[in-house]
Amino acid sequence: MNPATHFPRRGSSLAETVVAVAIVALLAAVAVPELAQVRSRARVEAGAREVASLFHKCRSQAVSRSRSVAVKFERQGNSYLYAVYEDTNGDGIKISDIASGADRLVAGPSHIGDSAQGVEFSILQRPPIHKIPPQSGSITNMSDPIQFGSLDLVSFTPLGSATSGTAYLSDGDHMQAVVLYGPTGRTRVWRYVNEQNRWVQ
Repeated sequence: MNPATHFPRRGSSLAETVVAVAIVALLAAVAVPELAQVRSRARVEAGAREVASLFHKCRSQAVSRSRSVAVKFERQGNSYLYAVYEDTNGDGIKISDIASGADRLVAGPSHIGDSAQGVEFSILQRPPIHKIPPQSGSITNMSDPIQFGSLDLVSFTPLGSATSGTAYLSDGDHMQAVVLYGPTGRTRVWRYVNEQNRWVQ
């Protein structure tokens, strides 16, 4: 007698198939948003690291060439472009010298979104957002992500010092900031934790 007649092969029932499909759909519903958040954080971090690297490179060039180097930010609609200039007449980087061509254009203009898709120089519009330590209180000027004085000009001197300030970057969901410490010309990248309203390194 054929054993198959006593032990027939059993396939999956419709109910089992429905349950399996439901489980897969549930897992996908949880995983896809989380993956999107991971990608969002990675894009913003890449943009912040790029700005920090730019500042580091400009400082090194200023020291090695014994002449000032600066990054000039310029608002274009809802975005910012940035360009690098070099002092060619020995009086430091000046807006008037940039306009006249006396201070030479070295690189740019560039847009941060070209290398970090979806990222802009911006501050999350979720007030109140705490200031970066060791400062206390909340950010008051939410419309100014380039906080290096009224000229939006970040200068680096042959001595290694620089303009103090902060550049904020966001994709609308996550935010990071590049802080430049003037006396040393060193940078630090901070990440904003939305759920806790605080900054971490």
